[in-house]
Amino acid sequence: MKEFLSQNNVEFVEYNVLEDKAALDEMLRLTRARCVPVVVAGEDVIMGFDPPRLAQLVARIKQI
Repeated sequence: MKEFLSQNNVEFVEYNVLEDKAALDEMLRLTRARCVPVVVAGEDVIMGFDPPRLAQLVARIKQI
């Protein structure tokens, strides 16, 4: 995931939900699941590594 985002020049912030309770709480609020990785960009929430959806998200971000 991190490699995909870096290769596409997308800045991101990484949170470790095992060490950061607030990040875990936010992930559970957004996804209602204990599934990683989770990508959040605006209203978009992508659970798991989904290259086609990530590519669409990256394309939309780059248009802004």
